[in-house]
Amino acid sequence: SARWPPTPSPAPATSSATPLPDQSGSEPSAPAGQSEYIVFGDESGDHGLSNVRSHSRAFAIALAIFRRDDYVEYFVPALRAFKRTYFGDENLILHEREIRRGDGAFRRLKGPDEREATAAALRLFVAAAPFRIAAFGYRKDQYQPSEVGRAEPYAVPMITALLGQQIAMPHARGLDPATELVLDSRGAVEDAQLASVIERAAFLSDPPYGDFRFDVRFVRKSERVAGVELADLIANPIARRVLNEDHPLIPFEILEPKFLRHPDDPSRLALILAND
Repeated sequence: SARWPPTPSPAPATSSATPLPDQSGSEPSAPAGQSEYIVFGDESGDHGLSNVRSHSRAFAIALAIFRRDDYVEYFVPALRAFKRTYFGDENLILHEREIRRGDGAFRRLKGPDEREATAAALRLFVAAAPFRIAAFGYRKDQYQPSEVGRAEPYAVPMITALLGQQIAMPHARGLDPATELVLDSRGAVEDAQLASVIERAAFLSDPPYGDFRFDVRFVRKSERVAGVELADLIANPIARRVLNEDHPLIPFEILEPKFLRHPDDPSRLALILAND
């Protein structure tokens, strides 16, 4: 099986392969004042319900969930090493759309052989990374949102994905401090509105969804936050899954083992498809 990290990294030589964060609640504690888990989120597609263009037929929210020590000690340095190895620049920002289309900085990949070799390495990297996934997605031509969903077309999918994470990780609910949630910024006004909805949800949650508590912050992609880059990489493959289409860069089969599972039914992924 794949070992972590899959590329050379500046992690201590004594570090061993790191397993996926499990759902048992047995993980080591985080440093004082920091949450034990850290969740990163991004989306694929346009959440506008009236926009059903050919390239925006589905919308998906993807959450990448790490134990903090896995993220800081393993994932961040390994991602830098991956960028140095395959792109010669650890400050490069991985963007799924640009990689898939060979745009921007990824034009440096010359020829189909080099592009496929890099894509294969990226698939291995994602498959070996120690994170879990929760997600929400829908086809626009089949989605029938509630009145609240129409009023909050971005926030409701985000809340739904977060609830999926909360249900699948009951031991992570109600922790003090609240779980850190890092989201891709969409602008000051939009960020403030989303933060307000998430905060209100904390007061509206009933069992078994109680203790819905997140410490939300927003970052821009230019800040090169590794977890947000990962969330960007996995969001479009999840949106393609909603459409029952294959993804040319990261097949869904690579992501499926990383999905959190419903505690009462391990066959149920924490992937909520509104059109099912």
